[in-house]
Amino acid sequence: MCLSLGALLMAAGLATLCVLALYGSLPLRDALAAGGGVVLLAEACRHEAVPLPSLGGPCPAPPLTAPNTLGQAAAEALAALAAASTPLCRAVCSHLMASLGGSAGAATATALAASACHVLGLVVAGVPEGGPTLVSLGVMGPLAAHIRGAQSATASGTRQRQEDGDAEGREVLQARAVRLLWALCRGGGTGVEAAVAAGAPVALLQRVAGSGSGAGHALGMPSAAVTARVEAAAALHPLVKKCEAAREAALGGGALGLLLGLARECPPGVALWDEALGALAVLAAARGPGRGEALRALRQMLVRGGRHEAAAAATVASRMSCAPAGREALLSEELLEPLVRLLAAGEHGACAVGWGKKV
Repeated sequence: MCLSLGALLMAAGLATLCVLALYGSLPLRDALAAGGGVVLLAEACRHEAVPLPSLGGPCPAPPLTAPNTLGQAAAEALAALAAASTPLCRAVCSHLMASLGGSAGAATATALAASACHVLGLVVAGVPEGGPTLVSLGVMGPLAAHIRGAQSATASGTRQRQEDGDAEGREVLQARAVRLLWALCRGGGTGVEAAVAAGAPVALLQRVAGSGSGAGHALGMPSAAVTARVEAAAALHPLVKKCEAAREAALGGGALGLLLGLARECPPGVALWDEALGALAVLAAARGPGRGEALRALRQMLVRGGRHEAAAAATVASRMSCAPAGREALLSEELLEPLVRLLAAGEHGACAVGWGKKV
């Protein structure tokens, strides 16, 4: 990418600011935040395709970040500021929350919100108080709203091309919102309660329903649509595991049928595949509408399904077996016999033997 002199100077200045935020002392980081550094870095985060300028010279510096872009460097700099102290963590989270809750529809607002989700994911991963701070600031409402999203209307010509570009930006935002929600809720606690109160189970189910598989299955690889649905199912797992209200909302929204369809369709090896099947295991073990039908479907997947289906069903059975209700459900529909046959045949053994794995 060729940058003008003005853009190059701006990028160089921001890159210097990133270095100071990453490696500066606490007083220096406090001074950067007080002088508007958080605002500048948050704005720079959306420049995810702009490479960091090279200063040249006989001894070029090693890459600052990977990927070595202005947006990634700014994101890591903000995460470093948040890790420096509790007041800085709250300042960074508060500013990014403002970007996350910006008005939807404008491409710039969508890009800023997507960048905010990315940075907040780094904060949650690296700062112990990051998650509780975000939950206390009310992050679940904007996240659930972004996950629900707004599908682009059909159009033609230039408007259609513009809306296609906007749709790509919205998809990036939705995917990052799902991952951030999962990171905030995976440990349980107030994050789960806030997510359920914000309507996240229904929003995630809408994304699990998705648009079916795409061309990515040609070589046995999942399409982007299937991967997105798996991530949404994985984010649903801690909600239905920890909260009865979430289980009721999911069962009422047809989650069992949606998750069974996803289990049949998605090959093992996809990121968070195991977590996604955990949501199916929790709901299949719960006493509710459709449980018997779901268990019979799992048995059919074990007996008549292909390799991927049998592996998925065995993994679900493994997760169900760690709880008394799950074991009772498995025995009531006689799923033990086909699992033993799989073991005897040497097929999918690694999945079927995992009895007692945590749901």
